[in-house]
Amino acid sequence: MTRPPRGDAADAGSTGALELMIVLPLLVLMIFGIVQMALCWHARNVVEATAQEASRIASAVDGSCAEAQSRGVALGARLGGSFLDGAADVSCVEGATVVVTVQSHALSILPGVRFPVTARTEVRAPKER
Repeated sequence: MTRPPRGDAADAGSTGALELMIVLPLLVLMIFGIVQMALCWHARNVVEATAQEASRIASAVDGSCAEAQSRGVALGARLGGSFLDGAADVSCVEGATVVVTVQSHALSILPGVRFPVTARTEVRAPKER
């Protein structure tokens, strides 16, 4: 009778399972991180587009901060859809330069964690007359 060599097939299977138990949680965490980063990136783009559009409205000839705020919130809701956690908060300051700040939170796939997203645009051109 011959003895089976060391490191036979049974040992190889248990080693593979152990490696999988160690690597799988890290892989799942990395995938969740990538998806969350993509959600934050998209929310940032939506907030930035909302801020640019609101500043364009506020600096127009017949535009005002009140109109920029109302139309900016509507645009943020339309563009953001379910990717923004709550409505975009638009604030505007009029003067020689129009400053628009839009804030919201990106949708989070991690329970209990919120990711704030902010964009600020400043129109240096004088308000149109």
